[in-house]
Amino acid sequence: MYTYEQIREVLISQISQLHEIEPKWKQCIKCPNSGHCCIGADITIYNYEWNIIKKFLFENPIVFDEVKLHYKRKSLCYFRTNDKCLIHNIRPLNCIFTPYQAIYGADKRIHYSPYKKDCSFLIPTSISCNGVDLSQLFIKLPDGNTFTFYLLLNHWYRNYEEKSIVCDSQVCLSNVLGHFLKEY
Repeated sequence: MYTYEQIREVLISQISQLHEIEPKWKQCIKCPNSGHCCIGADITIYNYEWNIIKKFLFENPIVFDEVKLHYKRKSLCYFRTNDKCLIHNIRPLNCIFTPYQAIYGADKRIHYSPYKKDCSFLIPTSISCNGVDLSQLFIKLPDGNTFTFYLLLNHWYRNYEEKSIVCDSQVCLSNVLGHFLKEY
């Protein structure tokens, strides 16, 4: 079983490798579209990640106040503003591998969001795995008229993910906000 720190380190290393073999992804390093790929993304926060986020919120009251406003508005992601992620440096693993991920599902299909230069690629798609070498870490998948390499997460992360405890971000934030919620 991997630790959170090991997973994060390996994931960041593999994304760096992906940037080298697929130059399209290099634009994501500087995030020219202000986290556009995160809009509407399904965010999973594990308990160990939540503890890191909670500590950060308590140490950063201005950020915490903004998160409270997003919570009150029932935003899809409480940590994202119109132009940035409030917790970018400590964002959950799920946020780190968005948008690079491809997953071989129980339905025997590969699930991913096709790359788009403007980062509006959160339209999930799935394809048959026929002809795709699932033993590879990086797999080339169609994204319209061309093909792009993606990080196949099944190799190590999926097994770890299935054994980890997930914290529902709304429930976790409700517990942290506690008495603040009475104001709303």
